[in-house]
Amino acid sequence: TLLASPTFASWRQGATLDVGEWLTTRDGRTPAVIVSVAHLDDEERALVLGVLVEEVLSWVRTLPGSQRLRALVVFDEVYGFIPPHPANPPTKRPLVALMKQARAYGVGCVLATQNPMDLDYRALGNAGFWCVGRLQTDADRALIVDGLATSGDRESAQQLGKLVQRIAPRWFVLR
Repeated sequence: TLLASPTFASWRQGATLDVGEWLTTRDGRTPAVIVSVAHLDDEERALVLGVLVEEVLSWVRTLPGSQRLRALVVFDEVYGFIPPHPANPPTKRPLVALMKQARAYGVGCVLATQNPMDLDYRALGNAGFWCVGRLQTDADRALIVDGLATSGDRESAQQLGKLVQRIAPRWFVLR
C-alpha cells in the first residue's frame, strides 16, 4: 500500500540512497552532499533522517580502517534526534554508533546544538572535539564543565566553570 500510494511517489524519484556513490566523483574533487529536510513534518523528518543515518553507518562499516579523513558528516541542529534516555527516535542508535565507530574508518561527525542538555550522554562522551559558545543556563554550564573537565581535578573544573560563565557572544572555548 505504501509503495502504491500517490503521496509516496516523490520518494521513488531522485538519487539513489547509496552513500558510496554520493561521495565518488569522476574528476577527483571532493563532493558536498547536502540533505535538507526542512520541508518535512517532524515524523517524516525522523523517518528520513533515521534511514539516511542507517545508510551512512552501513557504508562506513564497509570501509577499511583509515587514519585519513574520507568523509565528514555534519548534522546541524541535532535537537530531538539524539535525546537523553529514555527517548529513542530512529536516529539515535545509528548516530551514537557513528560517534563511537566512524573515526576508525576515516569518517568524522560534527553535531551541533544550541542546548547540550538535549544530547544523550553517550554522544557527549564520544565527542573528541568540543566547541562551546555562550551558554544561557547554569544547568547547561554544569553539564559542559562536567564533560570538559579533567576527571577528578576539582581545581581544573572550577577554573573551567569560571571561563565558561564569562564567554561573550560569538566567542568560543575549544577542547
